[in-house]
Amino acid sequence: MGTRGRCALPGCNKPVSPSSPGRHGSHLTCGDLHHQLLMAGRFNPFSPNPNLHILDRNAAGFCALRSCHRPPCPGHPWCSRSHYMEWLFDFTSGLQPDQFCKLDGCTRHVFVEEEFTKREFCGKTHRDQYVTLSALRARLQLSSPSPTESLISSSGSAEGNFS
Repeated sequence: MGTRGRCALPGCNKPVSPSSPGRHGSHLTCGDLHHQLLMAGRFNPFSPNPNLHILDRNAAGFCALRSCHRPPCPGHPWCSRSHYMEWLFDFTSGLQPDQFCKLDGCTRHVFVEEEFTKREFCGKTHRDQYVTLSALRARLQLSSPSPTESLISSSGSAEGNFS
């Protein structure tokens, strides 16, 4: 068993998350939140790193939520799950539409390469799912008769039977 690398998010020195079975390559970060922060930082490289604010607040003994003056829970940047959710809402509401994965229903940040190449999806799995769903939708549209054709074939004429 080899050693795992360190989280790529500036300011974090934790080991990266272990890869799941069937995954090609290793993770870049220690967890999902750090992955989202890393991608947001790569997407807008000149914007402030939100993780540094979190680290500063925690070093001062406070929850990462700006309006809170309670200490964080041990091993976590926030004092409660509700403060984490409030922070996450504030963070994600500041993202632009093109920063979200293109797959319907996904709220993750698009993947951004180390050299700042922006992708349309959060990862390969969602890219593959999108391509498959798009192909299925296109196939269904090609094989389905148009609404007008359906009316004509069911009534025998375009006027239909209105008596």
